[in-house]
Amino acid sequence: ALESCTKCPAGTWNAQDGSTGSDACTACAAGKWSQSVAASSEASCIECAPGTWSDRKGASQLSHCQGCPAGRWSSRSGADAASTCEACDAGFYQPAVGQANKSVCLRCAPGNYSAALGAPSCSFCPAGTWSQTFRATACTVCRAGTWTHSAGETRKDDCTPIWWGHRSARLTIRMWNLVLS
Repeated sequence: ALESCTKCPAGTWNAQDGSTGSDACTACAAGKWSQSVAASSEASCIECAPGTWSDRKGASQLSHCQGCPAGRWSSRSGADAASTCEACDAGFYQPAVGQANKSVCLRCAPGNYSAALGAPSCSFCPAGTWSQTFRATACTVCRAGTWTHSAGETRKDDCTPIWWGHRSARLTIRMWNLVLS
């Protein structure tokens, strides 16, 4: 009587005829996956695409390849660790997951900044600061006695005397201008 053979499961392969144990099946390396059952060569193991990685040996589904997180990217195929995902530089951001090259890192716009590596978004310059440049890693503080009254300001001239933001002060100045003219 012939014994029936057990097929190597998805995520593994075996090139030897006549193997007698489940340990004869070799797991696909980390960074690769295979949904093929009874695969006979390592060629059945497919590399995770750029922008993704997997530290799992014997992965049997594409979903085992995880996307680099927002703010990071990887051009490497078959990446086997999250550490292969490189961070966008400070002053840049990347909101999407699974990106495959550095060109997807976007510049922070004027009025925004990103101080950290690997930012998923830029932050508005807080009230009292401004930034007129792209790729800012910090915002410029208004000089003493002046203030920007809202976040995201883009010009030094947006820094006005602290009292200027009060409605009554602006109204008083308008009244004086009427009296004097």
